[in-house]
Amino acid sequence: MRLSRVERETIINFNEGEGIAYIYTCNQRWMRQLEAYGFKPAREYTDDGRVYAKEFEVPKELIRVPRPPTKSELAQRMAQAERLRKYRFSRKIPAGPSAEAEAAATTLGIGQRAWGSKGRTRLGGAEHA
Repeated sequence: MRLSRVERETIINFNEGEGIAYIYTCNQRWMRQLEAYGFKPAREYTDDGRVYAKEFEVPKELIRVPRPPTKSELAQRMAQAERLRKYRFSRKIPAGPSAEAEAAATTLGIGQRAWGSKGRTRLGGAEHA
């Protein structure tokens, strides 16, 4: 059974009378995460031998109501993103090896020198991508 993206849902269900929350999910990430936390699936839903959904029982106190971020948290996140952007641009990788490194490589008889990003190499004075 191949589910469309709209059909792949996660449902968290609990009531006031029990201390257990039931989580039904078709999301692979949720399945892996819940199993990594040590929860065993109470039921697996399969079709043609392929598991497409799992149901878990977890303690209800682990379920939290999400809250929207405050203005200060949003501002803090934006400032952090800007600092990271500035840091990344300040650490630009040089276009090639320095003259000293080039001379040392030639002296030592090293034919290939890897440098820069994206796996470029310098072969006999020509740049190859």
